[in-house]
Amino acid sequence: MGFSYQCSLKQRRESLLWFILLFFPIFFGFSSYLIGTGDGTLKAFMGMLMFGIAALTFLICVLYLVQLYLGRGEWLIQVTQTELIWQVPQGVGEESFRVLISDIAKITYESHSRSETESYTIEMRNGKRYELLQNSGINITKFCSALKKMGVKYETNYLP
Repeated sequence: MGFSYQCSLKQRRESLLWFILLFFPIFFGFSSYLIGTGDGTLKAFMGMLMFGIAALTFLICVLYLVQLYLGRGEWLIQVTQTELIWQVPQGVGEESFRVLISDIAKITYESHSRSETESYTIEMRNGKRYELLQNSGINITKFCSALKKMGVKYETNYLP
């Protein structure tokens, strides 16, 4: 087997919950300190900006945590000698698929410099595309390396 990854929803929920419990009190506390000691200066403005960013990030994390609690199943991602299995839990916003390695045309990595985002896509010979989301915590570099070793073409695109 070229690559195997398995992660339950419980593991992802626990790691996100620890992140929320550890990171946000520190971030909110530091930004509150800056606001309280700033007296209308740049320091207070930076504190308010940090507080706003933390509040927005906190909301996004909580919504994602709720989505994880509503989902059922686990991530099971495998690359065998003949096929790729990308199985994801129900209700987490990803698509499961199972394809033959020989049917994969290429893997495309795109990096967008303006938005600082990156994406991975598997393109099939029949034109169908699967976007690889990293909600599972998978090491996407190792995953793509395993597919390259199986002879799948890998393409890199840097976009402005």
